[in-house]
Amino acid sequence: MKLLITFSQMKTKKIILLTALLVFLSGTAFCQNFMDLGLDWYKKRDQGSYGLQAQEEPINKAIFYFEKALNEPTNEELASTYLMKCFFYKGTFVLTKKNEQLAIFQRGIDLGEYMLKKYPNSAKITMWYMVNLGKWANLKSGFSAATSGVAGKMKELSERVIALDPNNEEAGAYRALGILHFRAPNIPLIMSWPDKQKALQVLKQSTEVAPENPGNQVAYAEVLYGTGEKSLAIKILQKVIGKKPRKDLLLEDKMELKEAEELLKKFLTD
Repeated sequence: MKLLITFSQMKTKKIILLTALLVFLSGTAFCQNFMDLGLDWYKKRDQGSYGLQAQEEPINKAIFYFEKALNEPTNEELASTYLMKCFFYKGTFVLTKKNEQLAIFQRGIDLGEYMLKKYPNSAKITMWYMVNLGKWANLKSGFSAATSGVAGKMKELSERVIALDPNNEEAGAYRALGILHFRAPNIPLIMSWPDKQKALQVLKQSTEVAPENPGNQVAYAEVLYGTGEKSLAIKILQKVIGKKPRKDLLLEDKMELKEAEELLKKFLTD
């Protein structure tokens, strides 16, 4: 009888352990499935878009699944990165009311600040935290936010991304740093670091690292024109507007191509 009880107990323990393992594996599979579903919807974020206006449903579904995927530690860094990309996209191409745009970019800022405490050396998290911060600041008050420290924070973040991974997001940190140096006001004793020659240098680097990105070319042309290189700036913009937007970055490229057209028109009439 004792042996039978022992055998029965061992069998019960095995069943419990097997059940626990299946529950664990099932939970992991669900989290991975959430990540995959989020990626699928993110790839479809431009479905139904018109011009630079995207539909809300695809990006909302991507956000929903990425938030679910955050529950799995192995997905946390990637899921949080894509969530910040989604917040940027929704605020830029879906929402049209300023207060709603500020709120979605703030979500990206809050998530970025939280995740950077856990992943301080993540170039991707740093990059998309910076992007949401920049969108929020420009919408809130533009570069009048300089004296509040936003521009300095953006400079610090872009330099950190360059140190971690200069190729990240098609040299996006080089582009951000160059734009900061060019557009931010040089205020003696308060903010003396903006340097137009530095802007030229880093934006030229962005075009060398990722020449296929129209945003790099547009920003470089803007700074070239602003520093007296009008003919070269016009030549670059004419080449840019002849390109077609890439399918995987449809609205992002369309936005840059539109800016190229507007700058070219301005430069030709000045």
